[in-house]
Amino acid sequence: MLALQQWLPVGSTLRALRSLGKVTLATIAAPGAEPLLLLDNEAANPAKLVLRGAGALRVLQGFSPTGALATVTPRGAGRRLVTLPANGVLALRFAR
Repeated sequence: MLALQQWLPVGSTLRALRSLGKVTLATIAAPGAEPLLLLDNEAANPAKLVLRGAGALRVLQGFSPTGALATVTPRGAGRRLVTLPANGVLALRFAR
C-alpha cells in the first residue's frame, strides 16, 4: 500500500492505454504534477520502443527481476529509443 501511495497522490487518475505487443502502458495524471508514463514489459525477452515527441523526459525508476537496467537513448527530433529488459517496468515523466 505504501508503494501505491507514492505513485498515486490524492486526486490522481490512472489510465490504461493500448498495449504495444507485450508492453503494457499506463498513465498517471495528478493535479499540478507532470504526467507519468508506466511501461511494463510482460515478455520474457527485452523490448524496444520509440517514443515520439519526448523532448523533456526523465527516468524516475526502473525494475527488472534480473537486475538489468532499462535504457533511454535520444534518437533526434524529439524521439527516444527505450529498451526494456525482460519482465521489466519503467516509470517516466514528461515535462509540460
